[in-house]
This record gives sequence, C-alpha cells and structure tokens, in this order.
Amino acid sequence: MSTQFERRVSADPNFLLKSVLEVFLAAATQLFAEINRRGLGRILPEFDFVFAAILTAVIGKYYAMWRVAP
Repeated sequence: MSTQFERRVSADPNFLLKSVLEVFLAAATQLFAEINRRGLGRILPEFDFVFAAILTAVIGKYYAMWRVAP
C-alpha cells in the first residue's frame, strides 16, 4: 500500500493535503446532516448512530477519492 501511496504523491504532490481536506469536509458535511436530521438535542443520546454515519461517510469519500486518483 505504501507503494501506491508513493505513486499518488509523486503524481500529485498535494495528494496528502487534498486527502485530509476531503475527509474533513465529508465528516463536517455528515455531522451537519445528522444535526439537521436529529436536532441538536438528540446528537449525544444517539451518538452511536451519528458516529457510524460519519465514519461511513468518511470511509466512502476516501475510498472514492482513492479510486479516481491518478
């Protein structure tokens, strides 16, 4: 896997920065969607579902980005 990562970084030197930005954006967007869906008062009591949704969004976004990266 490190060889693939090195190839992506050599193809795009900003790949790591773009990866971190994509993950942060996916997590923030999903968190705001969960707040909108559940309401601010229900975030902590249902944190297990919120965490699972955020984790799924982050993994899906990173996987999609990894697949299309040069």
